[in-house]
Amino acid sequence: MGPLESVLGMIPGLGNLKQAAENRPDEKQLGRVEAIIGSMTAEERGNDKIINGSRRKRIAKGSGTSVEDVNRLLKQFNEMKRVLQMIGQGGLPAMKGMKGMKLPPMPQQAGGRHEGFGGGKKRKKGGPWGLIKTR
Repeated sequence: MGPLESVLGMIPGLGNLKQAAENRPDEKQLGRVEAIIGSMTAEERGNDKIINGSRRKRIAKGSGTSVEDVNRLLKQFNEMKRVLQMIGQGGLPAMKGMKGMKLPPMPQQAGGRHEGFGGGKKRKKGGPWGLIKTR
């Protein structure tokens, strides 16, 4: 990432991004996760709430992993789902101290156009520098 990583590190709540990027899962872990998900039925993949103890045992047996691995994956999934829901609602969990803060409204030009989007001057129709007439 480089410089972008350092900028993201300054944003509250994203300081752990560098650590997360360094802790990439290896091929074995990805293989286990794939096996666990492959051992689930379509219904279980669609609704994790129905996965009880006996289903966890069957999934672990079918994937060649332990019940703890299945529990760990389900816990990670639920945590990620929770974080994504919070982001979708407009806030990161680490930014709770900034609750209530809103971005200032964007300044508008005459005619309701935003500054920075399309520039300040209207372009003339026609060729270069408006020298060619279109009608």
